[in-house]
Amino acid sequence: MGEIDFNSRLNNGLKKIKDRGVYTLVIAPEEYHLATEGILIHLTKKLNKKGIYVILSRSCESLPMKFTELGIDPKVLYCIDGTGRSSGKGWQNKEGSTKNATRIGNLHSLTELSLAITERSNTGEFQFLFFDSVTMLLLYNNAATIEKFIKYIADKMRYLNMGFLLIAINEEIISDIIPVL
Repeated sequence: MGEIDFNSRLNNGLKKIKDRGVYTLVIAPEEYHLATEGILIHLTKKLNKKGIYVILSRSCESLPMKFTELGIDPKVLYCIDGTGRSSGKGWQNKEGSTKNATRIGNLHSLTELSLAITERSNTGEFQFLFFDSVTMLLLYNNAATIEKFIKYIADKMRYLNMGFLLIAINEEIISDIIPVL
């Protein structure tokens, strides 16, 4: 019953998403995977958009296989991996260089993350930016810094006429950041 209720709430929320805009989805920790998959399916398959996926909670290496399982063409998403972890497998071509993905060293470096987002979003190739969990940034940075960073990224996406979707795990500290958007 819980999963069905969540899927219904998620689908109702996703129907409100237009081409552009800034959207925040606050979820319970146990809803994280369903929410992430539902959002990516909605944006890429239903709205037929290409996007930048900033993944902060796990490495992007398993994503191409996961996307294929979900019926999402991995070519429509560019991954920015904030974990700093790599086993050397995953999104690589025959020469071993990473394609459709950028790794940043760690989540302390918001400048590095911002530069990676800017580099990809300025290409004009993508219609949305999806942050899989702003809550992860709070483990490495204080709330005031994250608030400024998210505001900066949201303003950049508005300027570039891109959609910006953000998942936040339902925690008390996150309530201070959400009103900024």
